[in-house]
Amino acid sequence: MFYFSLEPPLYGWFPVVLGINGELCRFSASNVLNDPIAELAASVLGLLKGRTSLVQIEWWLEPDWHSLVFEPSFDGRQLSVTLFCDHTRKLSSAKSTITTTASTTDVCATIGRAFRDLSLLISKEEYEARDAWNNPFPGENIASILEIVDSRDSSRLTSRGKRGGEP
Repeated sequence: MFYFSLEPPLYGWFPVVLGINGELCRFSASNVLNDPIAELAASVLGLLKGRTSLVQIEWWLEPDWHSLVFEPSFDGRQLSVTLFCDHTRKLSSAKSTITTTASTTDVCATIGRAFRDLSLLISKEEYEARDAWNNPFPGENIASILEIVDSRDSSRLTSRGKRGGEP
């Protein structure tokens, strides 16, 4: 089971809630050294488009880091998701990890819905403001993610509605 949500950023800190197999991890990531939201949006879009190489998103907590690692299966259908907590830029020094394997589409759809929910809570202008995240809103990647997720959701609904040999 994979859960992900974002709350509106404030003064360069982005509240994140990540759940893996019922274990929740709440943290606020800084925007000083990187933009993990833009990196996450680009990575999720890549995974939805068939990327099969490992993806690692760094969340800076000042001074420690969390790393969210996505490792697709060979065929890209399954995704191993691991959160390495409280390390100093070396995954081998991580204090704890939580991990799961799930459908790539399901994980990406969960993150896509978190982006959609966030965009309902905060405008592009508010997001980019100095007293919020102060980085460009990754709107194009988010729109592409949602387009892919929505088309796959509607395809699932359509295929479930068919009976027997109906076209």
